[in-house]
Amino acid sequence: MVSPELGDYLDLIVAMVREHGPVSRKQIDELLLDKLPEVMTEKQKRSKIHNLLGELSAGKRIRNVGSRGHPQWQVVGESESQNYGGQVFHLELTKLWGAGLSS
Repeated sequence: MVSPELGDYLDLIVAMVREHGPVSRKQIDELLLDKLPEVMTEKQKRSKIHNLLGELSAGKRIRNVGSRGHPQWQVVGESESQNYGGQVFHLELTKLWGAGLSS
């Protein structure tokens, strides 16, 4: 079996986060652990996943919207909303003000 290239792993993470996000590190581990080369130890696989998440985060493709202890990964710019008392307020106001559509 031919192992996927680095970009394939990155694309898998982004696709999962886009479709199911925000997602936990545990969910990402479950997705990738069996896809990484069998010659890698469990520790090496987890380190590889850590590095992949770091690369995506540094590239501004995903970001952690949870805590360091309980990360929740989300695609950057895809769900810029916050939930207040059951109502969702989208952070579009800044965009409107920036475009001069609001006074």
